[in-house]
Amino acid sequence: MDSFAIISNGNKQKYLYDYLIFHNYSAKLVTNFNLTEYKYIVASIPFSKDGENVNCDFYTSFPITTFISLLKPGQILFGGGFKGSVVSHCMNSGIKAIDILNIPDFYRNNAFYTAEGLLGYIISNTNFSLKASNILVLGYGKCGSEICNLFNNVGSNIFFYENNESKINDGLNKNFTFLDINKKNNNLSKIDIIINCIPKNILSISNLKTLQKSCTIFDIASSPYGFDKDILNSLSLTYHICPGLPGKYASKSSGELIAKNISSIIEGAAENESQFR
Repeated sequence: MDSFAIISNGNKQKYLYDYLIFHNYSAKLVTNFNLTEYKYIVASIPFSKDGENVNCDFYTSFPITTFISLLKPGQILFGGGFKGSVVSHCMNSGIKAIDILNIPDFYRNNAFYTAEGLLGYIISNTNFSLKASNILVLGYGKCGSEICNLFNNVGSNIFFYENNESKINDGLNKNFTFLDINKKNNNLSKIDIIINCIPKNILSISNLKTLQKSCTIFDIASSPYGFDKDILNSLSLTYHICPGLPGKYASKSSGELIAKNISSIIEGAAENESQFR
């Protein structure tokens, strides 16, 4: 049987490994990059935190290009959030890279785990009730919409920003309030919490200056995130970067979800070839 190398990186990878072993796959939780004997390499989600180094718990930095050079043609690399350069490097080396974040079942469930983890994190890092609080969510994609739904259920007033008309209509149909950041007379001065899901700067300095000093910003976007720390510090605004929430708050569920999707792909149960990159 072709074997798996699970790259060690916290409890999520351990639960992923446990699931595969329980279901009779040959797998090993590895703490080095001697990977030539394995058919399948399962990296972390995200694959890299900074776009340059592999995300693992046994090296503080290990260049992606060096990592790929250690693999051999015919191997299959699983991970999440692969940049285009990673996919190109793999293709040029005869390695198939499969981005699990592109699988609908995983993405949908992972978005809920993200929202759930964020709820716990925000409760632990604020000193006021979320009930009747004004929350602005930047980006109404899968994660953003799940966050809006969950925080709405605990009684928060939901504002959202999105530039996709279809997604805007979806939010409006759920009675969330669209906040147009490009208009002068918007509701930014009323916002208690901002949750950013967009990996680029959306709010201008003039937008930020209208915020209450008590407004707290939580950023779940991937690098380079959505805010300049120095600007926020100069405005005395509190800022939290919140990476890897599913792995921190739902590590067992998240690890098993990854394993189930990998198993489905290998067993030929994936919906279509578009899940492969």
